[in-house]
Amino acid sequence: MVPLVRQILLLPALLLLLSTSGFAQQTPDHERTLLFLSPSGTLYMANISTQGVRIPQASLAPGKQVRRFRVSPDGRIVLLETANTKGVLSVWMLELSSRRSRLLGQGLLVSDDGSSPFAPDGRRVALRHQNRDEVMIFSANTGQVLRTLSIPGIREAPAWFGDARHIAVPTQLPTGRSAIAVWDAVSGSLRREAAKDVAQVRFRYETRLDGRLIYRETREGVDRWLALTTTGETAVDEPPAPRLPQDLPDGASAAACPEGPWLAYIHEKSLYVRYSEEGAEPVMVAPAVECHWKPGKPLPEQPLTAPATAPAGSAAPAVLPNVLALKTETDEAVEGTRLEITWESEAQVAWVRLSAVAERARVGGARRGVQTVPIARVPAASKRYAWKVPWIDNITFVLRAEPMDASLNVLGRVERTLAFRPRELAQERRDGIFIHLSERTRQRLYTQAGGRLTAVYLCSGASSHQRLPLNQHPDAPHDHYGTFRIRVKDIDHVSNIDPEWKMPYAMGYLNGHYIHQTSRNQYRKLGRPASHGCVRLHGNDAAPLFRKTAIGDLVVIY
Repeated sequence: MVPLVRQILLLPALLLLLSTSGFAQQTPDHERTLLFLSPSGTLYMANISTQGVRIPQASLAPGKQVRRFRVSPDGRIVLLETANTKGVLSVWMLELSSRRSRLLGQGLLVSDDGSSPFAPDGRRVALRHQNRDEVMIFSANTGQVLRTLSIPGIREAPAWFGDARHIAVPTQLPTGRSAIAVWDAVSGSLRREAAKDVAQVRFRYETRLDGRLIYRETREGVDRWLALTTTGETAVDEPPAPRLPQDLPDGASAAACPEGPWLAYIHEKSLYVRYSEEGAEPVMVAPAVECHWKPGKPLPEQPLTAPATAPAGSAAPAVLPNVLALKTETDEAVEGTRLEITWESEAQVAWVRLSAVAERARVGGARRGVQTVPIARVPAASKRYAWKVPWIDNITFVLRAEPMDASLNVLGRVERTLAFRPRELAQERRDGIFIHLSERTRQRLYTQAGGRLTAVYLCSGASSHQRLPLNQHPDAPHDHYGTFRIRVKDIDHVSNIDPEWKMPYAMGYLNGHYIHQTSRNQYRKLGRPASHGCVRLHGNDAAPLFRKTAIGDLVVIY
């Protein structure tokens, strides 16, 4: 998968594709904006036309790890769903023209089906509460709560009728039967309950067709569709599927641009763009898990404030001009110690929100997502904060500061890259290999050179998670803790216990104990106990470690 920062290399290919297509020659150069969500939860934009694809690198929602998003009918607003470390969801309203966001509330959900939280006229937003039988109605212009509807037994997200006034919500009645409640979102009154004479089934929203809401009812493996209006419901045939080319890859989720000749689809966590006609060649744009076209005019590509980043080891502060300057007392954070964070800010900054973001340690080069650690929201006037550093699943991370005004609007973002050191290695500066096996879910192998950690790999120790001193050596699976040296290296080693056990890239540090590559079917266990007593690695990690390690190199297991 090609990283986002390298996607610009694909643009000539797309330009050639679009300019040589007969379909392109017949079509005006309508530029449209596609919004997409990266696997790490970053919201990006791409402007697409017959002249190519342009992808600004700045996030549209800096500082937020987004789970899903929806775009308003007029393309002015995006609703973002985020989650904190305790699993509490929040919904934010992002104004695309200014890149400013506001919190609508905690415990709210953006629908994961085909229903839009926006009314068809774009004036209201309906959101289901995460833990309460409530639907909250917001103004899409101000973000203010217009009405809260108490809907007992709510089971699905609300869906808007074409009149932009009424909503339908699948519910479960006290009798155990199912129904669809129709509510007036303006007056807050229950209009009627539809389909209430059926048994306990699940109604799933499908589409809005001719002003009616189409729901699918599944009972005993048989699907039935209902066409729902504010006054009644009727059974209908299966609604027609969206008209999409038939040559898309199996499992792809596609979105046709409503105002242009383009088609976007996501396949195996990659975003592709192509013309809508059959046989058109796709171009991979970026890694992505969700995408939506922005209605209306293309989105300007320059954010109002761009993030500033200071590299690890730099003594200079990270600066967002005329807003905030961020600095730390050191360029290395040690687990369990307090890191002094300081800043200077301008008058418009009332708060500073701090967080830490790290790409989790990769396994065999494959990404494992992002670790986000909320730190604090601090009054800007305090100018400092002492942060007790937790364990971070990498050897570097980004310290992020977001200046906010008195209304909690984010004014930009400042980032500073820092090194991270586990508490056990706080004073350890020797070159060598350091293997953490003492915690079941955090088994990692670190390498160090010149007093700096240089790499971290997921590894597996003994399946028993039994750690013994050197003078104990039972036949059952076990680990040893202590200080060792690499005694032997064998690129094609075979176990002396069972010749079927292949141990490529083996490095012995104690009789019968090796660091080596494990088999492919064991890769999924890396990071926790799984071996007979060796230290296992992914093949893509074991090979480079083997090449840079010499006989006599230090190995410390703790």
